[in-house]
Amino acid sequence: GDKQHRLGSFATAEQAALQIARALEVQERERERERERQAKLEAAQERERARAAREQDRQAEADAKRQAKAQAKAEEKAHREALLRQLREEAKARDAQAAAHQQLLFREAAQRQQQRRQQAQQQQAQQQQAGAT
Repeated sequence: GDKQHRLGSFATAEQAALQIARALEVQERERERERERQAKLEAAQERERARAAREQDRQAEADAKRQAKAQAKAEEKAHREALLRQLREEAKARDAQAAAHQQLLFREAAQRQQQRRQQAQQQQAQQQQAGAT
């Protein structure tokens, strides 16, 4: 009865040994399944890290492209503004030159008019002298 009590509900030591072997197999299969689950989880985490890194790289590349585009746009704008300033300065210089030339023409015209007046006065004076004699 003593032996029967120690083995519990198993009739023979062989059945007990088989049951223990089965329990160990079940535990080993459980551990194997747990290792597989853990490996799958780690693989999924690694894929997620790689995806996040790719996304971060893509974002950095897009940011760099945007920055380069903005830089090029700013340089283009600065170039256009410099060109406009230069054109305005050239136009001002041309306007000043034209105004000076116009003044010169007015002075020359005024001088010619003055000369004609003087000539007319001289002729009048000569005619008066000729008429007096």
